[in-house]
Amino acid sequence: MNVKVERPSRALGAALALLTLVGGCGPAGYYAGVTREATRAVIEARAHGAPKLAPFEWTSAMLYLERARELAGYARWQEALALGRRAAALARAATERTRKPLGEPTP
Repeated sequence: MNVKVERPSRALGAALALLTLVGGCGPAGYYAGVTREATRAVIEARAHGAPKLAPFEWTSAMLYLERARELAGYARWQEALALGRRAAALARAATERTRKPLGEPTP
């Protein structure tokens, strides 16, 4: 008896790949929000001298980013993403503060 075994179609493979990606929204959101955005903002702030010119914002951004990475290690993606966004916002604020003249008051 000769039985022909069919291989799964490419469409089925593509559908399974898509389901895998959609099912992994937590890690994907974390990667985009924290790994890229927040880390890039912190690096830019450091390049502008934020550790000396905006120590509060700089330190806060670093602590939020560190905690976001820690939570991601426990697969707590939503919390990690929220803290990563906060870190990015603080790093951008630090960068803005470094661009202002030293005598100018901050709002």
